[in-house]
Formats: sequence, structure tokens, C-alpha cells
Amino acid sequence: MNNAVSNRRLLNQLLLFTALVLAVYGFTQSLPFVGLALVCIGAVLADLPRMRWLGVSTAAAGLLYFIVVFGYGIGKDMAVRDNALDAASTPPSAGEG
Repeated sequence: MNNAVSNRRLLNQLLLFTALVLAVYGFTQSLPFVGLALVCIGAVLADLPRMRWLGVSTAAAGLLYFIVVFGYGIGKDMAVRDNALDAASTPPSAGEG
């Protein structure tokens, strides 16, 4: 039993360290990683006896944030590429050049 408790404690510490690394990377480089950090924090909170629903809701909010921000980035990239293609293929008007 004591070994199982120490393993859970080690896993929680590893998840918190991972959340810290993901949060720092997310705030400095790419925002979707902040959502993954929230998922890790939610997993740690869900392991605590009286914080189960807070942990599950934090993990769900982090996952939702990740999906929205990641999807926005993909959609924005596709729109920029699509607009660039349209601008390049437009023939010049009669009044120009």
C-alpha cells in the first residue's frame, strides 16, 4: 500500500512538472500548450479526494481550450493560404499597366 501511495505521489509530481514546462512553453511559444498544461493540472486535482469534480472540469476546460486555439490556428493558416492564392491569380484590371 505504501508503494502505491508513493507511486501516485511521484506521478502527481511528474504531472505538475510537465504542466509547468508546458505552461512556460505555451506562454512563450505556442498557446495550445497552455491547454495541455491545464489538462495536466486537472489530472492532478482529480486524484485528490475532495477535488475530483474540480479536476475533471479543469481538464475538460483545458482540452476545450486546446481544441479551440489549435483549430483557430489551422483555420487562420488555411485562410491566409487561400487568400494568397486568390490574390496571386487575379488578373490585372483594364486601367492598370
